[in-house]
Amino acid sequence: MDYNNTLSYLYNLRSHGIKLGLENINKISQLLGLPQSAYNTVHIAGTNGKGTTAKTFQALLTTQGFKTGIFTSPHLTRFTERIVIDDVEIKEVEVINLTMQIRERLKTIPDITPTFFECATLIAFLFFKKMGVQWGVFETGLGGRFDSTNIIKPALCIITNINVDHKEFLGETIEEIAFEKAGIIKPNVPVISMLQSDKAMAVIEERARTNSAPLYVYGKDFRAEDIVTDIRGSVFKYIGRQSVSLHTPISGIHQVQNIACAIKGFELLFGDLSMVQSAIGDLKWQARYELVEYNGRSILIDGAHNPAAIAALAQTIKDIYLTNNNYKEVILIIGIMSDKDKTKMLENILPICSHVIFTAPANGRAENPQNLADIAESISLKNKPQFYLSADTLDALNQASKLSSEKSLIVITGSFYVIGEIKEIMGEKVLLKDLAEVFRQTR
Repeated sequence: MDYNNTLSYLYNLRSHGIKLGLENINKISQLLGLPQSAYNTVHIAGTNGKGTTAKTFQALLTTQGFKTGIFTSPHLTRFTERIVIDDVEIKEVEVINLTMQIRERLKTIPDITPTFFECATLIAFLFFKKMGVQWGVFETGLGGRFDSTNIIKPALCIITNINVDHKEFLGETIEEIAFEKAGIIKPNVPVISMLQSDKAMAVIEERARTNSAPLYVYGKDFRAEDIVTDIRGSVFKYIGRQSVSLHTPISGIHQVQNIACAIKGFELLFGDLSMVQSAIGDLKWQARYELVEYNGRSILIDGAHNPAAIAALAQTIKDIYLTNNNYKEVILIIGIMSDKDKTKMLENILPICSHVIFTAPANGRAENPQNLADIAESISLKNKPQFYLSADTLDALNQASKLSSEKSLIVITGSFYVIGEIKEIMGEKVLLKDLAEVFRQTR
């Protein structure tokens, strides 16, 4: 089996949809020898900020000298982005071999067919064991309680910001969604939480209490102070058991808060913060406030795909990129999946834009650009941007380039599908483009 055939097998598992539950992955993991028990783990759940928090924790562990694996989702242009050890992606041959190993074991239980995400999780479990990692950092794909990653026995749990998203799977209310996210909390295992809404916080506190899990909350038990964030990054003072002044190339107040959550977790486990600056001093995380130059134009790429994330993005652009004469206007390229709260997302981002180009990636779940434009037209704005429709993401990028000047900031957001396609256009190659994986947005 070659790599293309392996990806075909994995992506075709999408036909089984998303199955919330741990019974299948527990059975398969047992057949594989419980590979996830071979190393220490950290588990991270939340609506927004999981990726930045996970990447920060991985960097902290790696800088401390630990061989560290990280499992995140979605990927943008390569499946191998999901499974990384010390900043090196899993090799394609390993994906082939480990997928074959899983398929061989599945022959003994023909009544079970894993989902795509279950299989990806198992590949990570096996790869980290094979390579002898000492720590594995796992980001949930969807929710927490029934997420495939929730069969690990972590040394630490982190819950990032919780907002309404994926209501069809996690529930309609913030309490229901918080209940699913808090499902990663384990007996006697310390929990770090971002400061949440009162309703979400009450759910987390109750789950921690019933599990005798020590709970540490941002803004109460630790915090970041004196935050100064601009186009170059952020400086701040972390205050926990210890205090340390730090700087990072990551911009945005909420990103600093995510980083602080990771630092607090590291402080709980190891105490020593002397290596933290080395870890976060060159921290990078693609599609999270990623500023790039393309054909002489500045492009900000961010994977915000729900109202809260879009609101944070808009505020950061307003506070950082549109101040001090950095940029004079925002040209927005946006595509949104049809199951998202499109009206609130657009309400949160349109006020800072001069031009908006509506697009759709090559995915059946994407909202029609004309429908997005109609929604945008119905929103009452003091200064309404100019709206444009695009045939595809390439057309959207071309339109933005023609509209822009050196003082324009082109912003690409709304969906990881849109970002993945545009990254490919900008030079990142994708195998099996026709097998665009349905879980890249939801998982």
